[in-house]
Amino acid sequence: MRRWGKCMSLAAICVAVGLVGGMRLEADETGATTVPAGVQSPDDEEVLRAIQRGVDFLLKDMQTRLEPARNVPESQLSKPTLLNSAGEFTLEAYALLHAGRDLKDPRLYFRDDHMSLAVNVLEHQQIDHTYTTALQCLALAELPQLPEVKDALGRAAKRLVAGTGTAGGYTYTLENPGRDAHDQSNSQYGLLGVWAAADWGIDISPKYWKETDNFWRTIQNEDGGWSYGGGKGEASTLTMTAAGVASLIVCQDFMDRTPVLERVADSAMDNGVSALARGFDPESDNLYYMYGVERVGLASGTKYLGNKNWYRLGAAKLLKLQHEDGSFGGSMTGGDPAVLTSYALLFLMRGRAPVAINKLEYDGPWNARLRDVANATKYLERAVEKHLNWQAVPLDVAFEEWLDAPVLLITGSKDPAFSDDDVAKLQAFVNAGGLIASVTQGNSRKFDEAMKRYAIRIGPGADAWRQLPADHPLFTVYSHPKEPPELYGVSNGLRELWIHCPADFDASWQIGDFRSKLRRQAWELPAQLVFYAAGKEGLRSKLDSLVVPALPADAGSPKQYIKMVELERDGNWNPEPAAWPRLARMLANRGVVLSIDHVKATALAAMADKPVLVHLAGTGKLQLTEDEQQALKIYVLSGGTLFVEALGGDADFRTSAEEMLTKLFSDAKLKTVPANYLLYTGAFSKAATPIEQVEYRKWWVLKNGSLATPRLQYMTLEKRVGVLFSAEDITSGLLGTDTWGISGYTPRSAVALARNIVLFADINMPRHAATQERDGASGK
Repeated sequence: MRRWGKCMSLAAICVAVGLVGGMRLEADETGATTVPAGVQSPDDEEVLRAIQRGVDFLLKDMQTRLEPARNVPESQLSKPTLLNSAGEFTLEAYALLHAGRDLKDPRLYFRDDHMSLAVNVLEHQQIDHTYTTALQCLALAELPQLPEVKDALGRAAKRLVAGTGTAGGYTYTLENPGRDAHDQSNSQYGLLGVWAAADWGIDISPKYWKETDNFWRTIQNEDGGWSYGGGKGEASTLTMTAAGVASLIVCQDFMDRTPVLERVADSAMDNGVSALARGFDPESDNLYYMYGVERVGLASGTKYLGNKNWYRLGAAKLLKLQHEDGSFGGSMTGGDPAVLTSYALLFLMRGRAPVAINKLEYDGPWNARLRDVANATKYLERAVEKHLNWQAVPLDVAFEEWLDAPVLLITGSKDPAFSDDDVAKLQAFVNAGGLIASVTQGNSRKFDEAMKRYAIRIGPGADAWRQLPADHPLFTVYSHPKEPPELYGVSNGLRELWIHCPADFDASWQIGDFRSKLRRQAWELPAQLVFYAAGKEGLRSKLDSLVVPALPADAGSPKQYIKMVELERDGNWNPEPAAWPRLARMLANRGVVLSIDHVKATALAAMADKPVLVHLAGTGKLQLTEDEQQALKIYVLSGGTLFVEALGGDADFRTSAEEMLTKLFSDAKLKTVPANYLLYTGAFSKAATPIEQVEYRKWWVLKNGSLATPRLQYMTLEKRVGVLFSAEDITSGLLGTDTWGISGYTPRSAVALARNIVLFADINMPRHAATQERDGASGK
């Protein structure tokens, strides 16, 4: 029986979309693509602007809804009739509090004047209504671990647990738990509310999860989907299929967590996911449905539904639905702008959260433990106090699709039997700045041996595989353990490319016991890996990809052609082979073609097309033959620019390179480039970047202190700058990554410096003598 009260209008909305939004699940026939042709994938700045406008709208709307609660004694805040739109208010508060954990907006701080009354109402609100109480739990779970929050969340969760019917589901009210009636929309939200409370730390009886799991399995349709009412003959709908899959995943989190080595078959889950993928409609403007898709995608780590990137496509659609005032439109029956905007913000914010770990799908027991990475990510969320995501990514997609997370995790108990093409793809991933981590399940020696074999193939050789020392930067980025775990790795001389853990730490992640001191090493490892690979503050939003987009076909002809050489030599001369090519793609988007050759110094004189820039870089003591040194000297004195760089800030390379330069150019001295020099002002090229300040990596700052000016040095030869020298790393930053342990510039500053160095070298050639004479060697 339907019961509508003053606080029940949100229930009407949710019930209506459960019915009106339903369509039969049909197979997708659009083809296998992540973002179909013609669909403009939004960038992170676009999404962030849309979110901020939505926040502005909700904050204003929520203040109006809260008017009846102003100047009301605290004892009266629990009255069910206090607000005439309690459901809408609670959804708004949930969306805003969720956004407040990730946005740098002081208005969203829970003690700020804009939110304090809302939080006070949430803590006292007692309404026996499923949707409102569930959303109350979801909103309270966004708050810090405070006693008053625990009390309020515990009370709300208790009402939800006690309000299930005899079959295990929910209807609109929590007042009659002995009923048989239920609907899947209320049942999904009731479960989500209890889940949020349990995830926050409220104890929930195991019986609840078992009964709820059984409820959803019992009412599943033969096509794998779910209907609104669960009655025989009712067609599956997209909204309720998303609800069913999400509910099964939620229950899994609190049921059998045995760390097995082979996945236990689950036909209900598999059929539900298949049904959801078949019918996935990224063009839907039903925001209740899109919120359900987001719940499934994030809870299961699913990046693709029917080979479609659900978040990118969904975000692109939502941005088209936003109005001038910041609110969002949509097709939800009875949905007012605040409800639609809340669902839109939750989709955009939750899906935008950084992906900390991508788990690799391969042909084998990659997913024997369904909740291992999900639980590891929850632990990470507590460490950073921000929302984080994880994903499962297929082996058969382009490696660029893995780059939205700093760590690619491989788990298993058997040799994955990677092909040569698979290994090449893994190598391309680490060359692009990624870190591969592998964790053995069941202490499998076969898996250990396989990981070592593959790691050596992508690294510089068999001698690179070694146990990480106790003072390794990985162990200093988080927690500083007195007894670091046994880990092995392969490095390129600047950073680890692959880190392997032979202990079964993954079992602890699957079990999910965060509080176990005995398993502290296991829980610290994900944080160590992610913070090492991304830097302490280097986690990027899901849409902030490292991939530099290709130049459009209609971009027109390039305006400038520049040739540079990365100098080949004995030693570690090119540990980051993808760094400068990535810069070249950035320059192409500014109309500059940068071609890069690899030649020895002795071959420079014979090059028909003389390079304007030669890059001499590396780690360890620099050792060049006398012929190579003389070839470099001739190159510089004939008009070329030599850029010397200590990769990773390596002290041995820096010292030996300085000694060589002093010997080769005895009449010149290394001096600091003046702040007003045209290399920094960028006045010599429209494609250059004005550089007034730079940022150094935190690792460098901890050792050297804060500094905002670049430290490039130069040598003047034949009345022109012939040599540029950097004791700090620039090259690694060109990958867009911020690996811990590298002394140098942040990616943004590294790109700006490298771009200007390349463009400056071009105008620094003798053919530009007139320009050089006009500007002056001192930097006017």
